Amino acid sequence: MSPADAPRVIVVGAGPVGLAAALLLDAQGHRVTVYEAKKELKLSDANSYPIGVNLRGQETLRRIDPALLDRLRAEGEVVAALSIYSGTRRVASLASGTLIATTRAFLTGLLLERVRGTRTITYRAGHALARVDLAGRTLTFTRPNGEEVTVDARDARVLAADGVWSATRRSLTEQVPGFMHRAGDWCVRFRVACPQPHASAPGLDPSIHHIFTSKGIYTATLQDGVWGVAVTAIEGDPAEELLLSTDASEADIAR
Repeated sequence: MSPADAPRVIVVGAGPVGLAAALLLDAQGHRVTVYEAKKELKLSDANSYPIGVNLRGQETLRRIDPALLDRLRAEGEVVAALSIYSGTRRVASLASGTLIATTRAFLTGLLLERVRGTRTITYRAGHALARVDLAGRTLTFTRPNGEEVTVDARDARVLAADGVWSATRRSLTEQVPGFMHRAGDWCVRFRVACPQPHASAPGLDPSIHHIFTSKGIYTATLQDGVWGVAVTAIEGDPAEELLLSTDASEADIAR
């Protein structure tokens, strides 16, 4: 089969799922184009949050290229266990040994680097999906300058990986009788704090991750021994004010 005759796939969204799917489909001989809303993905541990890549995610990387999994293992941390607390009391300890701790930014960057280096995948940044026309089989994207770009998708399959506020789902709700989706505000705000590289955490085993359920705090070690603290501030929760505070007062530190 010539490249021009290969099945065509349009992937909407350059998150880990969209990028991984693009690479796997490309390996199967499809002609893949990835559209991403952001003109530039600013990826760093400081503007991301810690995640654990489970065995399914690791297998996905291996199927794309074992070298990607090797990089994750080399630069991530194996999580030995998760300790879960209610207040200051530990209520559970779950053994792991398989999760690899990293950040969403690192995983996205790993896959994006491979996509951009794959000659047979077309990557189009700065294309935010605005609407899908099912009858006409077209996708309309908005560019940063406000320009609209319409893409003919009559000979393509579309993989929508465009997140919780998906324009694809919205369009399907409007055009397909009986199709309905619900997307609501989680009423949460996320905050990530990272100390300086090689900052010490006396008495804490970096292979143990901690979840403080009553305060919405998850702690994980990242590259160079840096601790990543992901804070989930739930609207109306008594801890919301504390978790969003920028005042390093003695009272806040004690809390």
